[in-house]
Amino acid sequence: MFSVFSKKKINKFSLKDILSLSIPIIFTNMMVPISGIIDTIIAGKFGIDAIGAIAIGAIAFSIIYSCCSFIKMTTTALIAQESGKKNESEIYNIGFKAFSISTLIGLAIFFLKDEISFSILYLFKPTEIVGALSNEYITLRSISSPFYLIIITGSGWFIGKKEIKKVVFLQFLMCLINITLSFFLGIKMGLGIKGIAIATVFSEVITALLTLFLFYISNKHRQIKFASLIDKKSNLIFFNANLNIFIRTVLLIFAISLITALGGRISKEILAINAILFHFQSFLSYGMDGVANATEVLIGKSIGEKNKDKYKEYILYSSILAIILSLIYFLIYFLICSYVFNFFSSDKLFLSQLSNYKIWIIISPLVSVFCFQLDGIYLGALQSRMMRNSMMISFLIYIVSLYFLLPLYGNHGIWLSFMIFLIMRSLTLLANYSSLLKKVFNN
Repeated sequence: MFSVFSKKKINKFSLKDILSLSIPIIFTNMMVPISGIIDTIIAGKFGIDAIGAIAIGAIAFSIIYSCCSFIKMTTTALIAQESGKKNESEIYNIGFKAFSISTLIGLAIFFLKDEISFSILYLFKPTEIVGALSNEYITLRSISSPFYLIIITGSGWFIGKKEIKKVVFLQFLMCLINITLSFFLGIKMGLGIKGIAIATVFSEVITALLTLFLFYISNKHRQIKFASLIDKKSNLIFFNANLNIFIRTVLLIFAISLITALGGRISKEILAINAILFHFQSFLSYGMDGVANATEVLIGKSIGEKNKDKYKEYILYSSILAIILSLIYFLIYFLICSYVFNFFSSDKLFLSQLSNYKIWIIISPLVSVFCFQLDGIYLGALQSRMMRNSMMISFLIYIVSLYFLLPLYGNHGIWLSFMIFLIMRSLTLLANYSSLLKKVFNN
């Protein structure tokens, strides 16, 4: 990956570009798992059944919203490339299309909430108590589905334009409202799972309305060009990229969901253990995605400007930053993992079981660093077809690994299969990397 950078001096401006984007995006992304961890801690006050219910409900919306995150990813890449071309009218039109699609999908999720709840509970097969609590949580959370998709679409649009302060503000506000109301409604008012769900709904509605207001302020002097909205070529690029990333994302989320689903079929303790472990994985992914998002924006902009030198520099410096960040994660998890577990439960037997699986979270930063970074590079280059094919191959190998390793090693087999999946994502993307430069600058 680094062979094209030999004997080059460090470009301080390129490095500054990466850091000025990566640091605030990492900070913003970190708020999402922090909010989820606090919700789990609050649920833990009501017992293991409540933790399991939150885990299933959170996984349900993680599946749904992550499947919809293709809108944010493709919007960011398209906006970054159009910013490089200084095509302001198309930047607005892309945002208008993305908001329209995200709102329609959000409404569909709301109207299909009963079917979603039934499908998730059928997949996880929880106990009667956990199932009832999960159903209540899913039903309430679905109310704000259109609003949440507006938030992530707006984040993609603002990130693509490098307006990071707005993204940080919006995410911080949503996190603050959610945490504050979760404590008040969940614990003080004694509403438990119901209170946590209501808090999330309020935080998402308020943040979505503010997102639309900021988008309007940024574009109030522009008019929609309907000719551009129905332009066949731009729409084909928009929808093809979205379709490929959608397929890729569905497979990724299904792979992640299997960790909780298969764990839940072993026992409710393993269900709770995997839910807690995956908070650490989420914390890692949101941090690493910060560098990947910055890479995506800067790669897209350099392609729009047709600047090969910047393209190469951005890849080099962002990759070095990603490796450094993964080492920091590794050290932090190695040192404090066991201590953090104590916040989730006071049950010593449960904590002992949980500690048996911490090795997978400790090594995950080192295993997954390149699949995150390569995702950012390929997204910025809008090579969605390559990303789709890479995910399909990796997912197939993941399923085969589970088939053989789960019966032999139980929950350890699940996590080992997931590590193999992460490694295969890196290897399959690296296989096409050498031809990427020529491909994107010749188109």
